[in-house]
Amino acid sequence: MCQHTTLRLTSITGILTLLWGLAASASAQLIAADSYNNGGTDYSAGFGNTFNGQSSTSAIGFTDPWGGGSTSGNTHPDFLTLEHPSVSYESGGKGKFTPNAEFSDFERRFQHELAPFVPPADDFFYMSHLVNTGPEIANGATEGYALVGFGSFADQGRLESTQDFLFGAFLGFAADGVGNVDLVIRSRTGTSGVGSVTDEILLDASTGDAVEDLTHLVVMKLTYTGGDKIDWWLNPSDLTSESAMTSSSVSSGTIDGFQLGSASDMNRLTVNTFGYDRSFFFDESRLGYDLTSVAGEPPVIENADFDGDGDVDGRDYLIWQEGFGIGTTQPEGDANSSGAVDGEDLAVWQNQHSVVAASSSVTSIPEPSTLLLTLLGHAYVLGSRRRRL
Repeated sequence: MCQHTTLRLTSITGILTLLWGLAASASAQLIAADSYNNGGTDYSAGFGNTFNGQSSTSAIGFTDPWGGGSTSGNTHPDFLTLEHPSVSYESGGKGKFTPNAEFSDFERRFQHELAPFVPPADDFFYMSHLVNTGPEIANGATEGYALVGFGSFADQGRLESTQDFLFGAFLGFAADGVGNVDLVIRSRTGTSGVGSVTDEILLDASTGDAVEDLTHLVVMKLTYTGGDKIDWWLNPSDLTSESAMTSSSVSSGTIDGFQLGSASDMNRLTVNTFGYDRSFFFDESRLGYDLTSVAGEPPVIENADFDGDGDVDGRDYLIWQEGFGIGTTQPEGDANSSGAVDGEDLAVWQNQHSVVAASSSVTSIPEPSTLLLTLLGHAYVLGSRRRRL
């Protein structure tokens, strides 16, 4: 092998190593995440398919299957997914607690151990969850709670403050004793060794806050050394920075005196219910080193107004037609920000044009059948041209 070839291979190897390192560094910002997907190599969903003993290949940062103090099928992977207008997460499932009046006074605890990870350099974690009460009621939820969160071992005793060893932060719903439930963050605050478990009420049903049967996104920043606290944001519409979340959230706040012994106490994802008589949905449980890792992707905004004149009409269709198979930007016909002009963008144009057409008479617009023939003809011409090259 000549010297030039050796140098060339060495350079390529170095570049690949650098790219791999950069990719690993970027992905390492997310410590653990579970979208509760089901089917295939993911969870088996539906009532009776308890979390206990199950694992999912799409879950990130966990070891071994789920375990816990219960084999009850009341807490199980569920179909569909929770959705929130501010973020676009992976779809395919959610977690669910199904209420049962006969067994509501029993603890239902499931936990998923985290794989070893490097402690945060800045002594804080970011955490986020989607939660929803759902519509189901067994006895009225006059007591009890349903919580999901990252932390250390979290059984009934620790979550109810009868033991002073709760570490982590747990989001969910706590009954107020008169038939309502509040959205809360439960954690231990105070000085080390003599703290107490408290609920930070994010939404209070007794004051008229809309809590039930709505999907809530809560983002938290857990600082555990030097000014221990939890900063939280409820239903932010802009997750690009902490300041953006503060200005765009329904509400935000700080829990001072948060107690976490060390980074090693953040070692599992736990779902726990006790005395809770309503359904509980949870989804997109995420723990990371930075905000971006837990915030998910911004929702895709579809826009078929390719010429930017304020409406979706035949001129926009012609732009899509010219850009089909070639264009890569919105002005060239990419309506869904996929980076390509294709049939999906035509579908967006059709949907948005039909809204305009329903309220006004638009002329010179091809009928769907004509559009299909035009599309097929255009694809044939493109194919013919490419074969000639």
